[in-house]
Amino acid sequence: MIMNWDQHLRLRYVRVFLEVARVESISAAANHLNITQPAVSRTIKDLESMVDAALFDRVGRRLQLNEAGKMFQAHAGASMIELMRARDRVARTEELSARLSVGVLPTAAADLLPRAALAFREEMPHVRLHILTGPNWLLFNQLRDGALDLVVGRMPEKEVSQGVTFKQCKCRM
Repeated sequence: MIMNWDQHLRLRYVRVFLEVARVESISAAANHLNITQPAVSRTIKDLESMVDAALFDRVGRRLQLNEAGKMFQAHAGASMIELMRARDRVARTEELSARLSVGVLPTAAADLLPRAALAFREEMPHVRLHILTGPNWLLFNQLRDGALDLVVGRMPEKEVSQGVTFKQCKCRM
């Protein structure tokens, strides 16, 4: 995937792409973002032109991420998290009072985590969120060692999960 640097990648391209990837629909994404369907379609078309690759497979009225789209989603999701962190650090007027360290599998980091981090920030504005992505074995070792407070992802293999307790949670996303 080669980026056409003649055009500038704007944050709105990333936001629109992530929403279309999440809902798999131009019209649903337009509705959630409060913009028109043609604007969403054009943004996706421009983004695909910039990266010189189709990011979605069109299946009827649905859009599904293809391999290039999945790769772009992983990086775009992580980038949005970092940009939100930067914005919060620059705009912060009060010192944060606590820190929550969360380990997240890369598959959850691309879609679930950005939305969860935004919701968490709304509920707990004075808590600094520290996020680490990596393989299950690494995350659970760090959880066991106290470097992480919780892990979001799938259940690990039996030998990796020794000394760790589990609680299944239902997300309000």
